[in-house]
Amino acid sequence: QQNYDCNGNCIVDGYGDSDCFVLVTSPSNNDNWQMGETYTIIWEGGFNNTGVHLSRNGSDVLIINGNVSTNTSLDWTIPIDLEPADDYRIRVYDAGPLEAMDFSDYFTISEAILGCTNLESCNYNELATFDDGSCLYNDCTGECGGNAVIDECGICNGTGISDWACDCDGNVEDACGICGGDNSSCADCAGVP
Repeated sequence: QQNYDCNGNCIVDGYGDSDCFVLVTSPSNNDNWQMGETYTIIWEGGFNNTGVHLSRNGSDVLIINGNVSTNTSLDWTIPIDLEPADDYRIRVYDAGPLEAMDFSDYFTISEAILGCTNLESCNYNELATFDDGSCLYNDCTGECGGNAVIDECGICNGTGISDWACDCDGNVEDACGICGGDNSSCADCAGVP
């Protein structure tokens, strides 16, 4: 590749100048990226030690990755604590000795849509971009977010085994300690338990 040596290093002349370049192609002008979503930052060219930052008003506001090596793209999940604005830019630069860099076009970062993102929940929000912990699930009666459970007898919202019973059929323990027994298991030869 022109302006790079066999190892991919940018060739710097005796004056410290180079003709290596980087060109950020995504995000592009008028892109609207939403907090909580993952997008791919893409650039052409680059360096052995390529850094990627989020910039606004001429200053870096977030180090996205300090060194992605020689990669020419990076998947980035946008944090939900940024300030929504339409004047963000991505800065891709040489994290090594050179000062070469490029900025993306201006793009918008908009607020996350909070909600339940779990497809298994009964209140799934297909528009949500960030899970806010509000997911609910159907109970055994089919009520979304209800608290009915299946009891120990397999009955939805049942009361389980009665205090006086020893099983789900309402049997009681006999004198021999057998649930539903007839007192015969511990009887003596006269048939008395």
